[in-house]
Amino acid sequence: MDNYQWNRIDKPTSGFQGNFTTEKLAQGKNILISISKSGHNYVARKKDNEGWSKQNTGFSGTYNAITYGDGKFVIVGSDNYDGENGHPLFISSEDGVKWTRGEIVTSGTGYTLYDVIWTGEKFVAIGGANTIYSSSDGNRWYRYPRENIIHNKGAKYYYDFKNISSNGDYIIAYSEKGNAVLISKDGGKNWIQRQDSNYLKLIDIIVINKGDGIIDPKNLNVRWYR
Repeated sequence: MDNYQWNRIDKPTSGFQGNFTTEKLAQGKNILISISKSGHNYVARKKDNEGWSKQNTGFSGTYNAITYGDGKFVIVGSDNYDGENGHPLFISSEDGVKWTRGEIVTSGTGYTLYDVIWTGEKFVAIGGANTIYSSSDGNRWYRYPRENIIHNKGAKYYYDFKNISSNGDYIIAYSEKGNAVLISKDGGKNWIQRQDSNYLKLIDIIVINKGDGIIDPKNLNVRWYR
């Protein structure tokens, strides 16, 4: 953002073999990190006004999502190249150069992870078959028991959740198939799953404020409403 004008950034291509298509970006410490599902164990890194550089994380898999919080980048995905099967994959880095693999403290049912966010207090990742993980430091990850999820229709239906967004303790995730949402109002301590055939088929979701309906382009402060 510079005087409300958008500036084009060249895509990362130098040094990459095959098709490295930027699919997700995260920014922190004047660093941009780009991931691609076809990148496998590589990410693209851009600092300040420098060009893109190819970085080997050292961890193979499919990188589905990235976020920045608490001074570090966190990537989630699958330890399998096909991106749909396999087990949860967590890696993190403070500078985008040296990467560390996260430790799964609470094991059990775990599927591919599709999205991750930083709530301001913790990282929360969601994935296939109601898989939910959280971490306060991006290194040690705890699985939320999916059997503890409260279902509004009684019977437990499990879906692949691919989009998540939050504002503080209020977190919402959406399944692009199955007309289902996951909601937590206490920072991920408890989850409710709602299903409704009238839900739209969304491909993305973000938690924003409803506000008073007045748009002021000169005032970029966001007031959150729950």
